[in-house]
Amino acid sequence: MSSLTRRQFAGGCAALLAAPASLVTSRAALAQATRLRCFWWGNPERDKRTKTALDAYSQKAGTQIAAESLGWGDYWTKLGTQTAGGNAPDLTRREANFLKIHRV
Repeated sequence: MSSLTRRQFAGGCAALLAAPASLVTSRAALAQATRLRCFWWGNPERDKRTKTALDAYSQKAGTQIAAESLGWGDYWTKLGTQTAGGNAPDLTRREANFLKIHRV
């Protein structure tokens, strides 16, 4: 198991803190968009599975999805930078046990 650097942790925190603001603007954009950006971390096998799922959805919904992935460390840095710059991806893939959402 690898440990996170301070830079990776800070990038992840920035992305999580900015997520609620980006969701508000993304919902309106998703209603009109025909092209989405999806960004995730992973290895070649995970990339293949994710792209297969995106292609299946894209064909059914008639939406184009630009897919991009990076390794674990680079993913968080880039996601934090994109989010802070107002250019967050429309979709991200995360594991269910990574971020738990508590309903009120």
